[in-house]
Amino acid sequence: NLNMGGKKSNQKTAGPTPVSWVCDEIGKFDFKKSWEAAKPSFDTGKGSWRISPWLLGCLTAGNKVWTKDGDLINIEDLKTKQGIIGFNEKLQKYSKEEITHWQENYEKNCLKITTSKGKVIECSDDHPILKRFRNKSKWDNEKGVKERVVEFVEAKELSINDTICVIDEIPLFGEEKIEHSRLIGQLIGDGCYIKDQTPTLSTCDEEVYNYVFENFDYKINNHYVTKNNKNYYDIRIKNFTKNLKKLGIYGQSKDKKTLPNNVFRLCKKDLSELLGGFFDADGHVTIQSRNRGTIALSSAYKNLLDDVVMALLKFGIHGTINYNKGSDSGFGKGIGCYILTINDRNSIFNFYENINFSIKYKQDKLEKIYNFLKEYEKTGIRSIRPKNKNMKGLRTERIISIENVGFKEVYNLTANVTNTYLAGAIVTHNT
Repeated sequence: NLNMGGKKSNQKTAGPTPVSWVCDEIGKFDFKKSWEAAKPSFDTGKGSWRISPWLLGCLTAGNKVWTKDGDLINIEDLKTKQGIIGFNEKLQKYSKEEITHWQENYEKNCLKITTSKGKVIECSDDHPILKRFRNKSKWDNEKGVKERVVEFVEAKELSINDTICVIDEIPLFGEEKIEHSRLIGQLIGDGCYIKDQTPTLSTCDEEVYNYVFENFDYKINNHYVTKNNKNYYDIRIKNFTKNLKKLGIYGQSKDKKTLPNNVFRLCKKDLSELLGGFFDADGHVTIQSRNRGTIALSSAYKNLLDDVVMALLKFGIHGTINYNKGSDSGFGKGIGCYILTINDRNSIFNFYENINFSIKYKQDKLEKIYNFLKEYEKTGIRSIRPKNKNMKGLRTERIISIENVGFKEVYNLTANVTNTYLAGAIVTHNT
């Protein structure tokens, strides 16, 4: 009421003094400004007022999100015009979302959740995350079967060993290119390019050093024959520093090494070659009993493997990062490293069809595993189970850790198509 609730006012048609205010879908408009506009009508002194603030679930700084163009950036660096990637349940694939609103930042109690495959999300404890229930099912009339329920729950409702949903694939590639992209990948793995020094590649793989010898001006710093009768070279690659500077990686060393600054904006071919080069250098293929096998990539620095995991997601390749403490004696004693392991059937298929090794003996092992799995699939024995209708386009990962990290500033946005967005690979919802 514009006249302090007076009953005889000529403005009495404005109605009585309000005592409560209810807002729906507050993530879609500026909640704070709306409240500031409404508040004077409550503070009239006529009667009382009450309001229950509905705060919003959201992500902390450092969480990675995907733009509509397929770039991967921190949420605090995301701009409205860049849009965001969500998951469309009907189409069972990624969804390009417009950002229609940003809520003003504020602090909330937050949780850090880690999955069995190394995915991490840090968010407010009321942020909705897509969960697949183990002991809750519903009847599918179309199929005539029961299927496990998949629905969003607040982060604080999750427990250790619960399974949450991650997207299966984000096949969004850019248009940027990298010259000699496979060699760049090999340098990231087996190279040294610290400041004020010529980039140096250390290798005993014939395919790698012959490529350098045939395409670049070089100088051999060191050469010897290994006990396996292989030629080992330390090769200085002249006039290559400018290539690394352009990619923002020249001068990096040890735990400061990263993938190129445009890695998530690369065209499909160059991203494939870049990752293939890294696997050439630090990757291996292990053939296990009955021709089963795994593809692995090792690095002393987990941040590198975290970026590789996200880049592989564009090809529908999934893996698990674990820490290997190293041997207890002999060569390499006490030298640990992180290992990214790829062993599920679809991921091995996708690796073979998209990445590959340039080193023959590694590629031969990969081809052997691939051919075996293809033949094994034809037998129908332990064939891939058809996914539940509500799980197509998704995978699940088990929660292994939930840590309360206290109050932190959070970022909240509204995606307007499906009201979902991906935190890394984890499917989350607007609030």
